[in-house]
Amino acid sequence: MRVEHRPTYDKLMNDVVTRLENGDRIAKIGGSSIKNGALTILDDDDNPRVILGLLPSGEYGILWNAPLGQPTIAEAQDYASGTRTSAAYGDLTGPAAGPSVDCYVRESGKLLVVGVATCAAVLTATAYGQVSFELSGANTLAATDDRGAVFQLSVAVASYVDTSLITIGVLSGLNPGVTTAKMMYRGNGSWTNSFYARRMTAMSVL
Repeated sequence: MRVEHRPTYDKLMNDVVTRLENGDRIAKIGGSSIKNGALTILDDDDNPRVILGLLPSGEYGILWNAPLGQPTIAEAQDYASGTRTSAAYGDLTGPAAGPSVDCYVRESGKLLVVGVATCAAVLTATAYGQVSFELSGANTLAATDDRGAVFQLSVAVASYVDTSLITIGVLSGLNPGVTTAKMMYRGNGSWTNSFYARRMTAMSVL
């Protein structure tokens, strides 16, 4: 943490209160800044580490950012094709599992997760497939249909049919810490479907 000078606590807080009361939009105090009703403590690269006052959520309080070196947004992709028949969520047969990403959940306890995959039915096959995601690490959450996306083809077709599926979850009440988000897949126990062009993104939300 950069320290340009070391004002006493009382002097610093008096300065903060005065500037907030005066409605100052931006002010610098040592390794920190005041902007729009919040005191933000900065690191050596001017990245926000701690926010005190009016938080992005619209509430007043204190918010810690992720520790240095911890990712707060992550993305992974795998274009390989794999199949899934089981009606239970699990990994694909064929390619590597996932994809999965590690993301640090901030003190807000909020995480945005987005998974994309293409589900394909080949030639005369009927089809049923779903994608969802699970969490592990600091937070544990099983893949479920209510956060999933489904592809169903009820009639036989004489061609290749595919569609893009997107699973999105805005989660709250999570524990701060490194959390792994991983894409999961299922069929209906009867039809085997292919999934490819898979992408997973997770972002910690203030």
